[in-house]
Amino acid sequence: MNKRIQGKKTLAICISIATMLWVTYRMWTFTEWPAFSAFLQQSISGLPEVLVLVFILMLINIGLETRRWQLLASQAVSVSFPQALKQVIKGIQLGLITPARAGDPLGKAACFASKERPRVILLSFAGSFLQNVVIFAFTLLAIALAGQTGDKYLDTISDYYSSIDSSMVIYSFFFLILVIVLLWKIIAGNRVYAIIKKPFKVFRKFSPAVILHIGTLTLIRYLVFSFQFIILLRFFGLPSTASGFIPVFLFYGAITFLPSFGAGEVGIRSAIALFIFGETAVTGPGIVLATMLIWFFNIALPAITPLLTQPVRYSLTNLKSRYNRTPT
Repeated sequence: MNKRIQGKKTLAICISIATMLWVTYRMWTFTEWPAFSAFLQQSISGLPEVLVLVFILMLINIGLETRRWQLLASQAVSVSFPQALKQVIKGIQLGLITPARAGDPLGKAACFASKERPRVILLSFAGSFLQNVVIFAFTLLAIALAGQTGDKYLDTISDYYSSIDSSMVIYSFFFLILVIVLLWKIIAGNRVYAIIKKPFKVFRKFSPAVILHIGTLTLIRYLVFSFQFIILLRFFGLPSTASGFIPVFLFYGAITFLPSFGAGEVGIRSAIALFIFGETAVTGPGIVLATMLIWFFNIALPAITPLLTQPVRYSLTNLKSRYNRTPT
């Protein structure tokens, strides 16, 4: 048992180190630092206060996600808030170093007993699906409102989406449902069905009140990290807060639903942001810097925090053991 626990600790430290190396590599190879330096020499006033506010919103964001995951995971096994926080961080860490953040459910599941992991992975996917539903709804809202702003650039985006044949979308949706039903019928009589069916029973435990609670937390969390981005864009030249919601909603829809394995990468995020915000009053360096800071605060910083705090925890544990040692 001790070897097993020690193995888990070693694996956790290795993941933390890999995350730290990846973040360091992404920051080191980022090519926009000279432009940022020149830009910040003219726009440094007020930046520390803005970063403090964004950091506070990051803590709120992490707290909302932790509570949301605590409610989701409790359908499989009860977890405390500190335990849920640890699991969320592990998910962020493994998601950061895997394509399309595929490692997030596995990072969370690693904190549970092996018999609970299939259900935990399903619950994590359910949480991601609910988050994507909220993002999709606000993306559709942004597309609908983009054509009513009078902004030629946003009108172009709205016209592009409006030109998509709605009947094709409907047919594709029903075809997808048909494929799912057929696959379900094919495996229904096999032993695979019994294996798959068992973990899905966890969803029977959800009550309407819990679903509403999780949905509300998901919505608030989405608005928090959208407001984070708007605050940074406002500092870097966005004319008004209200004018930022539509492009921000479009941005998060793009990095979520565009078919790219690297949409979570800071470089691809920056390219998408430049495309969406390129016609606003925000300059190119300001757009890229705001995007990079959002990535750093919401993904990179939480991911590397365990490794940064490891020496402090080790020192406190060592001090506590010395204090509790009985004199001879």
